Amino acid sequence: MNKILLSGVVCLVAASSFSQIINGSFEDGFTGWDITPGDFIIGHPGTQPIGTQGQVCADLGGGDISGAVLSQTFNCNPNTDYELSFQSVCNAENDLTRVTKWEVAITDGGILLAKKDYAQKNVGQPTGDFGFVKRTIIFHTGPKTTTATVSFIDITPDGGILVDTGLDQVQIYPVHFLENLLINSSFERGLDAWDTTPGDFIIGHEPAQPIGTEGYFVADLGGGDISGAVLSQSFNCSQAGEYRLDFANACNAGTDRSSVATWDVVIAADGVEIARQSYWQRNIGLLDRRFGFRGNSLRFSVPPDIQDVTVSFVDTTPDGGIGVDSAFDQVKVFLIKPHD
Repeated sequence: MNKILLSGVVCLVAASSFSQIINGSFEDGFTGWDITPGDFIIGHPGTQPIGTQGQVCADLGGGDISGAVLSQTFNCNPNTDYELSFQSVCNAENDLTRVTKWEVAITDGGILLAKKDYAQKNVGQPTGDFGFVKRTIIFHTGPKTTTATVSFIDITPDGGILVDTGLDQVQIYPVHFLENLLINSSFERGLDAWDTTPGDFIIGHEPAQPIGTEGYFVADLGGGDISGAVLSQSFNCSQAGEYRLDFANACNAGTDRSSVATWDVVIAADGVEIARQSYWQRNIGLLDRRFGFRGNSLRFSVPPDIQDVTVSFVDTTPDGGIGVDSAFDQVKVFLIKPHD
C-alpha cells in the first residue's frame, strides 16, 4: 500500500514556480476541471468578489445538491512528494449554525495516494477573502505515477441544504524541505495571529532599540506584573508524525541579576494535552538585540486524525512574577518525520 502523507498547513516549500493545477483560482470558470451537478462559480468581479485570489471561487454542493464532486487530473513525477494547498470557506450566508463538510482525495487510477475529511463552520457571508482558511495535504506519488487526480467531494449531511463549500487557490507543487507552521513567529506584526491574555505585551523599538534574535520585537509573557499569562497559537495540522517546536527565550528583569523567570510550554491537540515541559531562565542583564536570548527545542508527537494543534506558553513565575517576565522570539513549529 502506498504511503499516505497529510498535513493541515503548509509544511514544505515548493520546488517549482508553477502549479500543476490549471485554473486553480477559477477565474476562467471551470476550465480544466471535471464537474458534476452541484458545482458552481460564485462572486461578481468588480462589485462583489469572493475568494483569496482573483474575483471568484468555486462552490461545491450548491443548489442544495448533495454529493457534488469537483476534480482535476494533473501531471506529476513518480516517487515524488507533492503539496496540495487550497483555501476553503463555509458558504451559508449568515446562518452561523451551519457546518459544511467535504472530502479531498488524491488518486492514481484506483490507488489512493491521500485522503482527508474536513469540516468548517460558517462565520458569515463570504465577501472578498473573509472566512477563508488555508489547507494543505502532502502526498507521495507511486513508482509509476505520471498523472494523478485531485477530487473535492461534498459530504455535508442531510443533503447540505443551504450550506456549501467555497474553494479557491487550488495549487499543487513538488516540495523539498520543511517550513515553519506558525504565523508571525517573530512578532514583527505585534501579537497578530496569537491568542493572548492579560500580561502579554510586545517589547522592542524599531530601529533605535531592537530586541530579539530576528527583527525588532519580541513577545513579553507576564508583563505588567500580571501572573499566569498565556500566549498561544493554533495551527491546522492533521498529519500524524513527529514535530519540533523551536523558540528563543530570555528573562526580562531589567538589571536585577537575581531574578528568575519560569514558564511551561504546553502542546494540546483537540483539547487534549499531548506534551508539557517546564523551563526556567536567570536574568543576565538588560535585554538588547540578541543579548540574553538562548534557543530551546521541544519535540512532540501528533497522533492520527488530529486537525488542530495548539502551542501555549504559560507564565509560572512565582510570587506573581513581580518585576520579572519571559521574552520569546522566533517561535516556530516544523514537521520533522511523518508517520507511515
